[in-house]
Amino acid sequence: MNRERVIFLDIDGTLVGFDGKIPASTIEALKKARKAGHHLVICSGRSRFQVDPALLSRGFDGVVGAAGAFVDLEGREVYHAYVTEEKRRELAEFMDVHQVTYSMQASDGMRMNQRSADLLLQRYRGYHLSEDRIQRLIGRIQIVPDTWNSPYIEKAIYYDSPFTVQEMQDRLAPYFDVIGSSFEKPDPYCGEIGIAGITKATGMQHYLEAADIEKERSIAFGDGPNDIEMLQYAQIGVAMGNAQDTVKKVADYVTSRIDEDGIARAFEHFGLI
Repeated sequence: MNRERVIFLDIDGTLVGFDGKIPASTIEALKKARKAGHHLVICSGRSRFQVDPALLSRGFDGVVGAAGAFVDLEGREVYHAYVTEEKRRELAEFMDVHQVTYSMQASDGMRMNQRSADLLLQRYRGYHLSEDRIQRLIGRIQIVPDTWNSPYIEKAIYYDSPFTVQEMQDRLAPYFDVIGSSFEKPDPYCGEIGIAGITKATGMQHYLEAADIEKERSIAFGDGPNDIEMLQYAQIGVAMGNAQDTVKKVADYVTSRIDEDGIARAFEHFGLI
């Protein structure tokens, strides 16, 4: 490639392993890509408060977060979408009635009731994650009875639903879209709930427009269900070797696993470094 590119990178399973570590080869590849003049943009399901400052310090130009619900360009917010009060309340009532473990993901923290907070922490500890890793994953938890009562809610995550992802979609449409979890191994009873029509591709479009950069200069890397639209939107979509099969099917190229130098190898393959 003989032009500067905008490189959109998912975090979990792409930049950062599920052990919470960034492979040394990835760190070096990011450094070289930055030196070559390419733009580096995080493109994650995480909200702003969940993005580790140490990761941002590696030379990223911007963030597409909350699966496309907000966009930062060089520290300046250029787009933000929030769930309406009516739909926040309806969603919380649905989750509570059906005893679903859930968290409302707001720009300033995660809003959970005590029941869901206890079950989520128990779930994460069952993965034998360190307490530090758990805290980085869940960010700031606000334990409140009225989980819906914040104007800054962007999306929700859920676990242990009595319904499959498709059944959740059927019940929560048309305002919400439901997809499988990008953090967990494939599980039909866990997922993410966002505003219908808002995906990582939405955030990418807002970023490129604000930066005045052509879509044709974009390349995206991901591994989970919420990366599908991102890979389809980018000029080149790259799936990690550890990506789910549904993600690999829409990619233009499949690199090796995150723990097998997948980012570095793909950067080299496409002449980014």
